[in-house]
Amino acid sequence: MVSTARTLAPGAPLPTREAWLANHAATYDESARAAVAAAFDLAQQTYGERRTPQGEPLFLHALAVAGVIADLQLDYQAVAAALLAHVLDAGLAPETLAAQLGDDILRLVQGVGRMDQVHRGVLSLETGRGEPVNQAESLRKMLLAMAEDIRVVLIILAEQVQLLRELVKSEHPARQQVAREAQEIFAPLANRLGIWQLKWELEDLALRILEPELYRRMARLLDERRLDREQYIARVIERLREELARAGIQAEVTGRPKHIYSIWRKMKLKHLDFEQ
Repeated sequence: MVSTARTLAPGAPLPTREAWLANHAATYDESARAAVAAAFDLAQQTYGERRTPQGEPLFLHALAVAGVIADLQLDYQAVAAALLAHVLDAGLAPETLAAQLGDDILRLVQGVGRMDQVHRGVLSLETGRGEPVNQAESLRKMLLAMAEDIRVVLIILAEQVQLLRELVKSEHPARQQVAREAQEIFAPLANRLGIWQLKWELEDLALRILEPELYRRMARLLDERRLDREQYIARVIERLREELARAGIQAEVTGRPKHIYSIWRKMKLKHLDFEQ
């Protein structure tokens, strides 16, 4: 799952540019950091006091989305584009964006805008035109086919992750629809692209919104067994390392507990109790 340690919680205080860059642009060279810094300033200036449709400060939302992109270790252009994903909608001229950040970042921002329009257009189709699963599959194919740059799709996925993080603690009327879209469209898209950390978080956050009592019960049961699970994983990792070393195979072995949605889905499909 994506680490939330470096991302902004809803209502978090505004970080300074220097503090944010230290967390999210420390690995870039000097020119790349300067570009991200310029994107930070331009985003803050353009968004001002604007808010998302869900009521969150747009600039804080953009910082959190860019943080997700930075955690994926994408290049500085993707991070800058995530910061600036909504500046054209906020009234900034494309020419101004290109002059300050370059044509490549402008193309990424415009690509995100086009993908968002496709998303909204497909979801606005009459429900009688096809089964929801087929509609979701069509949207996944359209997003992949129309994206000239895969970084555009990753920014869209990061946007959905942050949107769910914001909605999970709110009572906004759109939260159920957004959660269903995450389950039916964006988590399968992240899975298809192999972006597991986004897939896991999209699934868990969507389940938390759609099935809050179930999610709380699962989380409580998992927390009670956390130490046992962690010890089991550590034993398996050590055993695998020993066997691989004995066979003369150099390898890195890692493990993780299954996330809540994955456990719930296995229980449902195989008709198992939690203990099983």
